[in-house]
Amino acid sequence: MEVKEKNGNNKLGIRTDEKNEIKVECPVCGEPIEIPKDVISGELVTCKICNTDFEVIINEKNEISLKEIKAGEDWGE
Repeated sequence: MEVKEKNGNNKLGIRTDEKNEIKVECPVCGEPIEIPKDVISGELVTCKICNTDFEVIINEKNEISLKEIKAGEDWGE
């Protein structure tokens, strides 16, 4: 699976580990974000370092992008 930044222009670092997760570089702070390999488009992930929330977007080419969730967006909560 290829990983791109939220703007789709630059590829992010991608690594896998023994926990069967993908590690993607946070577009905000640069630290790794753990994403399960079975992630689906629309899932939310949070960077544990800067606490920024992202929506995972998977396009038709199976590329992952992260869309930063801005404060105040309505997620049906």
